[in-house]
Amino acid sequence: MGLVNNEENVSLSNNYFIKTLGHRYYLSDLKYKNIVFEPYELSAEEYQILKKFNGTKNIKEIEKTIRNKKLFKLLVGDLIRINALDFSNKKREFIKSLKEPHLYDVHFEFESKCNMNCSHCYQSKYLNTNEKFALKDIKKFADELNKLNVVKIALSGGEPFLRKDLKKICSIFKKAGIKVDCIFTNGVLISEEHMSWLKDESIHIFISLDGGTPKSHGSLRNIPLKNQKQIFEKVVSNIKKLKKMGVITKINTCIHQGNIESLDKMYGLMKDLKIDVWRMTLPKIVGRYESAKDSFDVKEKQLSKNLKDLLKLFLRDVEVLEDGIHVPFDLRIANIFKTEMLINPIVEYTKNNSACDYQKERITIKPNGDIVPCGLLINHNFGNIKDQKLKEIWYNKELQKIKNIKIEEIETCKNCEYLGLCGEDVE
Repeated sequence: MGLVNNEENVSLSNNYFIKTLGHRYYLSDLKYKNIVFEPYELSAEEYQILKKFNGTKNIKEIEKTIRNKKLFKLLVGDLIRINALDFSNKKREFIKSLKEPHLYDVHFEFESKCNMNCSHCYQSKYLNTNEKFALKDIKKFADELNKLNVVKIALSGGEPFLRKDLKKICSIFKKAGIKVDCIFTNGVLISEEHMSWLKDESIHIFISLDGGTPKSHGSLRNIPLKNQKQIFEKVVSNIKKLKKMGVITKINTCIHQGNIESLDKMYGLMKDLKIDVWRMTLPKIVGRYESAKDSFDVKEKQLSKNLKDLLKLFLRDVEVLEDGIHVPFDLRIANIFKTEMLINPIVEYTKNNSACDYQKERITIKPNGDIVPCGLLINHNFGNIKDQKLKEIWYNKELQKIKNIKIEEIETCKNCEYLGLCGEDVE
């Protein structure tokens, strides 16, 4: 408490926002630095105290209004530790909680242009249509997110780094109190200037790398043979620079015929690059992949064998420590394995659990403004953000019906003997 300016009015600093979702309270740090973004959870009592840090009173005046002095002093100590207090007499307003269901985060595909022509692109319906969000549209959208108490946003495209105003776009969301959690990219166009402000703003990067060699990466992305080596080396070089700069870097890999037999070599590359997360999945039969699947699909036995060999390599490198485990990186294989399973190996699911691993409190917004339940459900459009209020679309009964489908409502799942072990993420 001795480090606190007791005379000046106090508020939360620019990087901190209070988020209320019903009876859940969070303090969101827009420069949170860990691999997985998590706002600080608050008790109802802590929330009531923090609301008073709005720039209208000084510390002494606020303390006089608090019954639980011990909690107040502990909370102020924590706020000092994380540099969350501002004494510039700046006033802050906090948005009240809205009725359920709550929108927690958004996947925002704000640009239709792309510099690649990938065979597995689920977004082909929306690509290169000249549809995009102008800055004025984004400012309006960010304001709506703020009023709905949305906590975070992920940016995607198209290719986000085709936008010369990408830094300004991120700044718009920051000013609205929305954490830009990550940017999805093919990794070709990232410059060192980009890397500098990405680090400063603690924005993660998800780079698509679909093979450990120029050919295995380039085949799925339809990169001409003469350009495969150059583009592969450019992406790998940018990953190295991002890591050297201190940007949290995550890799997305689609498993396909071109890389399935060399996942072990790719594992070695991921270790050498010292990436933070390696996320693997099979291409979804949406968009271009509907016509390309016969050329790239992997057989079940082939998938099982190679993933088993990959997991053996990963588990061999796991170190068991007194206070936990040490791993080369966070490995995530969709619907099969997550690193956290090494600590919590069994999660049981019931018929009342969500039938989808896409969060119930998340939506996707397409480059033309269409709002869909998730990025893959491109034919389930529930409105357009350029024509309607986000709040109006989010509370649409049919949209919420999809978001809340339970396992017991899926005929092929509800009586399955493996129901208790199946699934990836359950709310």
